[in-house]
Amino acid sequence: TFDKIRGIDLIPGLILSLREKITNFTIFITGDGPLRSMVQSWDYPEVEFCGFLEKDDYLKKIEEVDACLVLQKPDHPFTSGSFPSKIDDYAEHKKPIYILKLCV
Repeated sequence: TFDKIRGIDLIPGLILSLREKITNFTIFITGDGPLRSMVQSWDYPEVEFCGFLEKDDYLKKIEEVDACLVLQKPDHPFTSGSFPSKIDDYAEHKKPIYILKLCV
């Protein structure tokens, strides 16, 4: 879900950090939500917006990537009682899972 709780707004900072370390990467963004227009307005060559995918297409996309992201903000109260179901899909496909933590 594209909302501030789940951290889709962390993507621009992630891109800038990754650019300092690697030169060729793509972040595939799947899903939908209240911040969709913000996501679609981004002009980053490293981002491919896929929108909401049906389950089979979503699982195919997971198969295609090298690693998966969990963007929920660890310091948000919602996160303490939440387990993102996508982690099960990522683990089932034996993908490395990266969880972003904000350092301010």
